[in-house]
Amino acid sequence: MEQNNYGVFISYRRRVMKQFASRVYDMLEKYGLVPFMDIYNMKHGNFIEHIKLHILQSI
Repeated sequence: MEQNNYGVFISYRRRVMKQFASRVYDMLEKYGLVPFMDIYNMKHGNFIEHIKLHILQSI
């Protein structure tokens, strides 16, 4: 299993905030942080289990 240490977990509503969340992601990376955002960091599979894992990796 892939192990990452995310500094920030980005939570957003897909329908209205996807573009804004993407910009936040890019800015966080620009400043040297390691953000997690599902559309960039998740593979297909059990969504709930992936989210739980990545939240724990962000703590």
